[in-house]
Amino acid sequence: LTYRPDAGDGYVSLVLLPPKRVGASEAAPKEMVFVIDRSGSQMGAPLDKAKETMRYALDHMNPNDTFQVVDFGSTSNVLFAQPELATPEMKRRARQYIDALEANGGTMMADAIERVCAMPADANRLRIVTFMTDGYVGNDLEVLGLVKKLRARSRWFPFGTGNGVNRFLIDGMARLGGGEAEYVLLTSSGDEAGKRFYDRIASPVLTDVKVEWQGLDVVDVLPHEHADVWAERPLVIHARYRSAGTGQVVLTGFQHGRPYRQVLPVTLPEREQENGAIASMWARAKVEALTTQDLGAMQSGTFPKPLEEQIVQVALAHRLLTPFTSFVAVEERVVNEGGTSRTVRLPVEM
Repeated sequence: LTYRPDAGDGYVSLVLLPPKRVGASEAAPKEMVFVIDRSGSQMGAPLDKAKETMRYALDHMNPNDTFQVVDFGSTSNVLFAQPELATPEMKRRARQYIDALEANGGTMMADAIERVCAMPADANRLRIVTFMTDGYVGNDLEVLGLVKKLRARSRWFPFGTGNGVNRFLIDGMARLGGGEAEYVLLTSSGDEAGKRFYDRIASPVLTDVKVEWQGLDVVDVLPHEHADVWAERPLVIHARYRSAGTGQVVLTGFQHGRPYRQVLPVTLPEREQENGAIASMWARAKVEALTTQDLGAMQSGTFPKPLEEQIVQVALAHRLLTPFTSFVAVEERVVNEGGTSRTVRLPVEM
């Protein structure tokens, strides 16, 4: 999809749709890391729902997968000394361990993330991290910064468990962790949520994705790093282009461990008045890329001034709400006819 106004750069969005389903027998072996929040805020139904969902995921691993279980509250623990093959005996031990967990203590999420990322990864397996939590911490941006900085080649699939969860944190963890978020309400089925999750991760269609624009005057391609392509999940790319032309987009990666290459012919027009929203979509992706360069500084209020100025410039040009820009509503209609004001008491939620 393209958009180019009468003056200035054009914008292009590329959406690549994978096959609808990939058989589990074709999927590469994975290293599953199950992380479960057992802090006090998870007490009762939220922890029970997380356990229900995790049990389903444990039971449906491929036999060639390995796995580890990590639980955290005020401290974090691991079940095995090293990841174990998903044999019936190891699954039984994991179920017993999970069933015995009790909710108490604080939510030292950053420590748990650091512990998971410090575990040596198997170079021949794709590491999938499932993170089950309500997401209630006081350092959201610091936690997101750790996921972005430390995850390496692992993919993070957070689960929000309960009826009131921190969607900002959970959605951000999925976005920066190269996975997808899932939400499990107290009234919903943990098995169904587990099935949706496993349908996604059981069969990655394309890994280590790279996209090249050949013969095209394209700049500011976002995101800078492309996520894996999962079953039924599209790969979406936004960019700007400075001049019209015809060229190719070359997509490469690994499909079931074998090199994959696809060439797509692309024409970028001189003028295109339709699809005006693409400019805003690119701008939002640009602001996100700038913001996530230093989430720790954003958390502490010491965000670098040069990055802030870039965000403001993009936001004002595209009329976006950001941490540094806001909308001002100007009312031109006179509402106190005759110049006489009156007080109206309005109820508030409290």
